[in-house]
Amino acid sequence: MGGNVSDLSVYNATEETVRISLDVSRSGDGTVVVDESFDLPAEESRAFPHPFSEDGTKRLEITVDGSRTATAEWDETADADASGLNVSVYDDEITANSVVA
Repeated sequence: MGGNVSDLSVYNATEETVRISLDVSRSGDGTVVVDESFDLPAEESRAFPHPFSEDGTKRLEITVDGSRTATAEWDETADADASGLNVSVYDDEITANSVVA
C-alpha cells in the first residue's frame, strides 16, 4: 500500500519568507545531484520529485538565510516513489525526516 512521495521536499514552517541554499550529493563519490538556492514563502513547500538517477546514500546540506545550517544522510532508491526525505524549517531548528508512504 505505497503512495507517491517526493524524493525530497523542503517546507517553511515559519511566518516569514526564507532564503534556502540546498546541496545534495551522493555520499560515496560526492557527485552533486541538487544544487539550488531559492526563496521559500512562509508555510509553503518545494518538492524535488525525482532528482536521483542512482541508488545509494545521499547527503543533504541546507542553509537558511545564510546563517543556519543542517545536514542529513539517508538511503534513497532512484526509482522508488514510496520513500523520501522531508526537511522542515522552523524558527529555532531545521529537521530532516525520512518518510515512507
